[in-house]
Order: sequence, then structure tokens, then C-alpha cells
Amino acid sequence: MSLKNEPMQYLPMAKGRINVTFNHRDEDIKRMIAEAMVKIRAWVGQIDFDPESDVSDTIGILANEMLLDYVRYKWNGSGQYFMQEHRPAILTLQMEVAKRDKKK
Repeated sequence: MSLKNEPMQYLPMAKGRINVTFNHRDEDIKRMIAEAMVKIRAWVGQIDFDPESDVSDTIGILANEMLLDYVRYKWNGSGQYFMQEHRPAILTLQMEVAKRDKKK
């Protein structure tokens, strides 16, 4: 799946997280989602984002939650604080990705 299509899958979830019901800022929100995907992959390694991850997919659940939180921070003008406040979650996701990759 290309990165170009991925943000669209998360648009309804992201809009719900930031309580947006209008559509005229959808392109801005999709850019925030794409930015979150790039940054999270840079921080933790290669992961596939799937908005329909089930509860047994630890990496998927953690990545989805982190992505939506990143969008919320950016939307509220606090993107610069995200990494500082989510360091434990980023480290946890890094460890989960490393464990998964070690099994390969």
C-alpha cells in the first residue's frame, strides 16, 4: 500500500479524535496523518499501519494510538511536545518491533 492512500483510511478516526465534523480541513488532517506515519516509522522501524488492527496485534494497536495522538497534538499546535510526552510509548513500540523483527 502506498503512503499516499494510507492517510485516507485514518481520516474518520483522526477527525473523531480531534472532534472535527466539517470537511474543509480534510487535506490538512491527511497531511498530519502522513507526517505521523513517517515520523513513527523513523522512530520505531518499519511497521504497517492498519486502522482495523485487532486486539492481538500489539504493534498495530500501539501504532494506531500513537498516530492519532500525534494528529491531536499537531491539531492543537503542540506537536513539538509529542515526542517528549510520548517517550515511554515510543520506547515500548520500538521494543515490540525489535522483538517481532528478531523472530523473523
